[in-house]
Amino acid sequence: ERIPSVLVAGVKGSTDTIITPDKENAVYGAAFKFAMNDLDPDYPALEIGNQILGAGFTSRLMERLRQKEAWSYGCGSQLSVGSKDKVGQFLVYAFCNPELIDKLDKAAIEEVDKILKTGVTAEEVKLAKTAYIEGLKVRRGKDSSLASALRSGLYLGRTFEFQADFEKKIAAL
Repeated sequence: ERIPSVLVAGVKGSTDTIITPDKENAVYGAAFKFAMNDLDPDYPALEIGNQILGAGFTSRLMERLRQKEAWSYGCGSQLSVGSKDKVGQFLVYAFCNPELIDKLDKAAIEEVDKILKTGVTAEEVKLAKTAYIEGLKVRRGKDSSLASALRSGLYLGRTFEFQADFEKKIAAL
């Protein structure tokens, strides 16, 4: 029997540090969960917002943390939402020198705040939509991804028409 994912409300955030003295590397992660699934009308826009913020090599996080400040070896953001349950997760991550972790934390939060307060440009949306849709096409060209999509579609009772409709929603943003 399927065990549903449940969104637990009221969980307070925390900061945890694991000291590894033999490693000159720090891993930064900040995440939160929220109520959303892939049928939510805001989901396509959130995917494109994530693409702009941190899913691509030209994303705002990559531009700020790696290119401009040179604090991070690699960084980005990830979005995942359920197909059956209304449980989503957003994550920002980065890898850096441990001495820079506080600066990186502050800058990552600034970039998330900035996108929430000032939004995105039409050019960013245009580029993100193109990159996102092209990424979907590339994944469909791989046997393992295609098999996974077919299996998922069978489980969820969805055809590739569902995927085509989603791509139309992305293109219409």
